[in-house]
Amino acid sequence: MAAETSGVWPITWNPSAPRWPGYPKVATRTPGAGAESVRVARDFTAATLARWEIGERGEDIVVVVSELVTNALRYTVPCPGSVWPRWPVRLGLLQPGPWVLCAISDPSDEVPVAKEPGWFG
Repeated sequence: MAAETSGVWPITWNPSAPRWPGYPKVATRTPGAGAESVRVARDFTAATLARWEIGERGEDIVVVVSELVTNALRYTVPCPGSVWPRWPVRLGLLQPGPWVLCAISDPSDEVPVAKEPGWFG
């Protein structure tokens, strides 16, 4: 397991700790590919962070997840009439310590390419 090989998390049980700190908290969701998918991902993230008692920066994390899911849907979901990809867009949240890792997977075989930001005007 990652916790055992990474050395990041303590993997021994501490009876004086309020809970066993050995492995991170994990939550996953497949929000779908429709127009409501970004809202589903946002609501799931907010509820998960509330359950994990993450107050500070929680709204920022929800915005990041919203942007990541929007990009995944925008650039990987096929046009109407196309064949659906091998797997849908998926959202994962991981809390291995005092931070939260947000991960989005999509069905694209393409590697993202950074672009120069445009100017609004």
